[in-house]
Amino acid sequence: LSDPAWLHIRGAVESGTVGTQEVTEVLEVYPNPFVEELFFGNPPAGALAGLHFSLYNTQGHSVFQGKPAGNCLRLPVLPVGIYFLSRQEAGQGKVWCKRVVKH
Repeated sequence: LSDPAWLHIRGAVESGTVGTQEVTEVLEVYPNPFVEELFFGNPPAGALAGLHFSLYNTQGHSVFQGKPAGNCLRLPVLPVGIYFLSRQEAGQGKVWCKRVVKH
């Protein structure tokens, strides 16, 4: 899948249309709560390649931006608390968000 519009995050829904075909899949984000890393469960082969994610604190400040290595997103040292993992589709105006907890 070359278009990342397939993302359907557990707890937040995002679906998109590729041409005339709607593509929707499930991507699990775990563990939640997390300590240092978040993993993406069962992504289609190559689906995470080139995707960029942002992590925001509850004040709306970006505390991380990056892309996963394989199915793992390594996060910086962060204070314990609630964060929002998000991805915005470039040029499409679509945003999805998943609440995650730092333990």
